Amino acid sequence: MAKVIGITGGIGCGKSTVARLLSEKLKAPILDADKIAKVCMKSPVILNKIRSFFGAAIFDSPEIINSERLSKIVFSSEEKLLELNKIVHPFVMEEIKQKVLQLAESHEYILLDVPLPNEEFIRLSDKIIVVTAYEEIRIQRVMLRSNLSRESVERRIAKQLPQDAYRKLADIVIENNGSKEELIEKINSLLI
Repeated sequence: MAKVIGITGGIGCGKSTVARLLSEKLKAPILDADKIAKVCMKSPVILNKIRSFFGAAIFDSPEIINSERLSKIVFSSEEKLLELNKIVHPFVMEEIKQKVLQLAESHEYILLDVPLPNEEFIRLSDKIIVVTAYEEIRIQRVMLRSNLSRESVERRIAKQLPQDAYRKLADIVIENNGSKEELIEKINSLLI
């Protein structure tokens, strides 16, 4: 039976980079909650729930959500972000559970890359790695990769859990404030 390692942390901390590096080290598949959410958001059931709550204006066509419009709405309203998460997260976690079951017999390790840890993530994970970074580094990383304004990134960070809340979940904390080479060294020294 595979050991499930949950990897989490706020936007710009480098959790996906840690997952990728750890995947290479352990030869483990990654179940990326963000990628799974994008697939789930094409489901007619989810599209209808999103349309019912947010309205047709966020759609480019009946089956295609304009993610930029949706992001502007949810990252400017706590209530709307919570509602979107309430719609999408159960489907994402169910898909992750199914994939863990499928992969468990054929892999020694399975990695979960989950930005918003919930009870299901905690239950599924045998070990939780939390990736943290200084806020300014996070802001610069996200601005660089996503072409977002500083204010937009700061709003997104403010809508996430504080890093201390992530740390409380951790079996292992990786501080990711340096170079990629330093991060690789930290990954290679991990005892899983």
